[in-house]
Amino acid sequence: TAAAEISLGGTSAQTVVSEGTLAFNSLTNLTVTNASGVTLQSPVTLPGTTTVSAGALLAVASALTNSGTTPVAGTLRLDSGGSLSVAPTYGGSSTLIYDAAPGTSVGPEWSGTGGTAGTGVPQDVTVLQGTVTMPATSRIVPGDLTFGGGGMALTSGDLTVKGVLALGASRIATGGRKVILPTGASLTRSGGGY
Repeated sequence: TAAAEISLGGTSAQTVVSEGTLAFNSLTNLTVTNASGVTLQSPVTLPGTTTVSAGALLAVASALTNSGTTPVAGTLRLDSGGSLSVAPTYGGSSTLIYDAAPGTSVGPEWSGTGGTAGTGVPQDVTVLQGTVTMPATSRIVPGDLTFGGGGMALTSGDLTVKGVLALGASRIATGGRKVILPTGASLTRSGGGY
C-alpha cells in the first residue's frame, strides 16, 4: 500500500482547522511548500513524515503529534498553544520562531544540544513575543538568535550563539548562567537590550 501524500503549497496563507483532532491514517505524510505559511490551528495527528521545505513556513498553534520524522529545511513557528511531540531534524537554512504570548518553555522543538543544525537543533532562532524559558541543559544556536520582541530566561544551562545575537530592546535573564559568543559571533542591540 502506498503512502498517502498531503502537500500544502500555493502562494496564499493557509489554515488547517477542524472541530476536534484531525487524525490521518498510518501511511499519511505531510509536506509544506507554501512560503506564505500554513497554520495548524487544531490538533493534528500524523503518523508519517511531516516535511517543511526550504522557503516554506509551518506555524503550529495547537498540538502536532507526529510519530514519524519532521525534517525542517524552512521555517517552523510555534504560536500560542503550539507544541510538537517529536524533535524536528533541522537543515542548515532552517529557522525556529517563537511567537507565543505570554511565553513558552522550550520543548522537543529545541531539544538538541549539538553545535550544528540537526535533530532538535535549529540553525537560527527568532523570538517575536513572550518569554522563552530555556531548559536546564545548555543550548547552542549554530546561526543567529534574533529578537523582534519578547525575551529569554536561562534556567540552569548556558546559551551559546555562534552567529549574530540581535537583541534589539529585548533582554535575556541569565539567572547566573552565561550567554556565550565565541570567536566570529557578534552582538547587536538597541534600547537597552541585554
